[in-house]
Amino acid sequence: MKLETVVMDVVDDGSIAVVTLNRPDALNALNLQEAEDLGREKKMLGASYCETLDQHLDRELDYVRESGGSADFKEGCQAFFEKRAPQFQGK
Repeated sequence: MKLETVVMDVVDDGSIAVVTLNRPDALNALNLQEAEDLGREKKMLGASYCETLDQHLDRELDYVRESGGSADFKEGCQAFFEKRAPQFQGK
């Protein structure tokens, strides 16, 4: 996954994922929402090795619902549709 602020690289055999933050304006600090989201991603990655595809997609949908309820998620969507930079509050 390549985003402006987060880069995730996976080793060729898929055994290791490296997440790199690129947020110099925030000294690469995580806010609570980002930490929770990374925690969910880590859980999903770990569970993916022992779940069926249907189980994994159900887990992913649950996590999207959790994240989608946040104020930052709503702000990100609104900013996208208004073609402007989002003003995240970490909520």
